[in-house]
Amino acid sequence: MIIFTPNTVIKSADMNLNFAQVTALENLPMASVLRSTAQTIGNGAITAVSFDTQTYDTGDCWAIGDPTKFYAPSTGYYALFGHITYTANATGRRAILIDINGTTKDWSSLMLAGGAYTQAVNTYEEYYMTAGQYARIMAWQDSGGNLDTVASRVNGWFKRVQ
Repeated sequence: MIIFTPNTVIKSADMNLNFAQVTALENLPMASVLRSTAQTIGNGAITAVSFDTQTYDTGDCWAIGDPTKFYAPSTGYYALFGHITYTANATGRRAILIDINGTTKDWSSLMLAGGAYTQAVNTYEEYYMTAGQYARIMAWQDSGGNLDTVASRVNGWFKRVQ
């Protein structure tokens, strides 16, 4: 089997193979997960989102035994998307962050409280990761007390993009 990666030069001899043997970039590892129950986020505490439901995982990127982390199974660029909906509260701010190997990389979205409305924050970033590194989606709020996320309104996906 031949695996074509970015910047691969295809020679005429490569064209003589059976195209069923070609593995394209569509086979890159990816995972999608969600949280089916509310998670309590402490006031002022950066908290890793703990997912409990796997939608799909084509590359062993996520495991229920380590529910806050997406692992890079190979070296390359990875896209990470996260969505958190917080319960209604009229005080403070809500945020979503990305953490790579224990280091906060990005305060992607910071919103003022929504009063009588739930508050949703999203993030999408791409990072170069080496095999074995992990990424986490982090929640933060400063309402003055504990604040829950909305059940089944917290999700994330992780995909190697090149």
